[in-house]
Amino acid sequence: MKKSLVLAFIVLLGAAGGCTLSQFSQKADDLVVVIHRPEKVAHYARDVVWAAPGGEKLTLDVSWPEGPGPFPVLVWIHGGSWEMFSKEANEGLCRYVTNRGYVVVNINYRMVPEVTVRTIVEDAMGAVIWAKDHAADYNGDPKRVAVAGHSAGGHLAAMVAVAAGDPYFSPTYKSVAGNDSRVVCAVPVSGDYDFLHDPDFDQSEDWVKRFGATVEQDPEIYRKCSPVSYLRPDLPPELVIWGEKDFLRPMNEKWVEDLKRVGAPVQSYMEPGAEHIWPTWHWTKSAIDSYNVMIKFLDQQLKGENP
Repeated sequence: MKKSLVLAFIVLLGAAGGCTLSQFSQKADDLVVVIHRPEKVAHYARDVVWAAPGGEKLTLDVSWPEGPGPFPVLVWIHGGSWEMFSKEANEGLCRYVTNRGYVVVNINYRMVPEVTVRTIVEDAMGAVIWAKDHAADYNGDPKRVAVAGHSAGGHLAAMVAVAAGDPYFSPTYKSVAGNDSRVVCAVPVSGDYDFLHDPDFDQSEDWVKRFGATVEQDPEIYRKCSPVSYLRPDLPPELVIWGEKDFLRPMNEKWVEDLKRVGAPVQSYMEPGAEHIWPTWHWTKSAIDSYNVMIKFLDQQLKGENP
């Protein structure tokens, strides 16, 4: 019922007109937490500016529990085809994870068509570096940092996990302590992992817009922005999550197979009956079930708890 109300409000916003796609999607995200309030947390810092490339302020929210910590840190990356939505879409998820003993850094990044996916990967890496630099400000532990995200955010989380340190990327945030975007573990949710070999991949205008060129014009950007290009056994552990009715289910199942094939540590979970957008509806059973699976994995990797 409440999901239907959210969708109805989105339609009304669209009817109002006058918004770009990204502005419209961000307004829609704002409604998610209005229609169904997320959990309260002990501490919440909203719209912290973490970088300003070219004068454009990039913001993030930080939520953290009561107590001195230090708590493990999760950097969360929202989805939206690299061109829409915002951190507000997953505020419910982030607050839920916070109340299970985590500092959660919920980030915004630049979007297509103003930038390409390469730049967005650099934003994701930069946000992880920022989280390490500032973890102690929020009672977090900079040595226990994980990354996770949904859809396009799942792709970005996987890229942070597999491509940290690749000189092809220049992280947006620069640290005097060293630009180390490595993470202890990652949780890509319904991500995209291969832009060269996936049989369903096409070179439509959308993809050219996202990468700034066709595959023939710039094969390197497609290869470098594909997590599958970095397969090796010493990758950080991943938990790959997708929905049973998710249109990206085949891509995620293949990603798990690819990781297993090279001997990289990986776990997987499929949410029964779920379609692609389910993690956004933070009040539903399917979303909470998925959050709990993610938290159990994070507890194992970041808190040393037994499976």
